[in-house]
Amino acid sequence: MIGKKWLKIGKRNLSLNMSKILAKDIVSEIKQAGDADRNFYRYDTMRSVDYNFILELVKKLKPKNTLEVGCAYGCLSLLLTRNGFLVKTIDILPKLHSQKLFRKYGVPFKKANIETDPVPYKEKFDLIILSEVMEHFCSNPLPTLKKLVAKLKRGGRLILSVPMRELDPPEKRGLWTEEINWRQIPVVKKYKWKDGHHHHYYFWELVDLIKEAGLKISYMAKRQGWFLVLKKI
Repeated sequence: MIGKKWLKIGKRNLSLNMSKILAKDIVSEIKQAGDADRNFYRYDTMRSVDYNFILELVKKLKPKNTLEVGCAYGCLSLLLTRNGFLVKTIDILPKLHSQKLFRKYGVPFKKANIETDPVPYKEKFDLIILSEVMEHFCSNPLPTLKKLVAKLKRGGRLILSVPMRELDPPEKRGLWTEEINWRQIPVVKKYKWKDGHHHHYYFWELVDLIKEAGLKISYMAKRQGWFLVLKKI
């Protein structure tokens, strides 16, 4: 069941409440810092509208602390930080983001493979963001989602975005492209990490997975992929 208050968050409402610091400003700042991975500009420019959309969702949630899992080039974490939110970050690749800007704005970063490693922060979080990450998982997603749910405070939220398999089939070179159900993906405890889109999700798959992980949908949107705000049950 989607909460009624979330149904009021549409494109029109978001556009009326845009923040002074937007994703394009962060992209420019990262470019000026000059120490992020060279691929950041193409990727983060492409995702700037999504980052602004997530920022507006976060402003509605008003979390006291946030964890971004798979922060990649760091644009979203910096955007949230520059808009007054306390954000900590994790990624398997430690040299994609601008270390200069993470130091400047006090954004903690820890290297970790969220599938195989424990969450490297002791505290629990009001909000965890998993944006365009789950399609990169090399193993069954349920154990990792349960691990993240355990790091949410009571009533905490998880923002999840993934490509929409209904419109966007996964790359043929991915590990689990033939599987049409997340339950068919094996739990692989030891593996050599391989980047790429390994599995894209149908909406009915996500509903089933979310329920198994101990979450429920508070809000959903169809953009270039599925955008979900999930609440810990």
